[in-house]
Amino acid sequence: MSFDLFKKYLEEHGWEKKNDEYDELGWTKELNGLKIRLSDGLYKFQSGILMDAFCSVTTESFTNYGYQIGSNFRDHFSIRSTRIDLPIEGQWDSFAKCVHEIESWAGSVEIDAEMDAFESYPTSVPGSGPIKHLTVLALRKRASVLIEYKKAFESGDRLGFVNYINIDAINRAYYLSLQI
Repeated sequence: MSFDLFKKYLEEHGWEKKNDEYDELGWTKELNGLKIRLSDGLYKFQSGILMDAFCSVTTESFTNYGYQIGSNFRDHFSIRSTRIDLPIEGQWDSFAKCVHEIESWAGSVEIDAEMDAFESYPTSVPGSGPIKHLTVLALRKRASVLIEYKKAFESGDRLGFVNYINIDAINRAYYLSLQI
């Protein structure tokens, strides 16, 4: 598959070429309140042929709150991600099928179920989980939970949170939860 042709197809069908905060090139599209990202450079090749690509989906509010609380991802804080098989042949109709698959996958992600999972994460969850947990608590206006976290931190109990979560992140989540 000629990835240059696929990029041209994306541009002609409403996808925007955009560098993220790490200067990684990607392709984004907004669809029914979702932000879809196809990451350039995160591909699987077999015998020099592009086989799949990394896709992720988020919402603007999740990304904005996550960034304010402490995520490094200003433009796209992923709620869910996957790899999508790409067509081997470089024809427009195969590109259309691929884009349809990407958009269908994004549309099938149950955002509320993902948010429920993030909200139920233990405070000791590794990776980006703590920021996702705090982001959902803020989005869902769970100020009472966040004030308990705040009190615990102030008394020296980190509640098992990873080291990069500090009282400032808890405070930002708390204040965001109070916004109307």
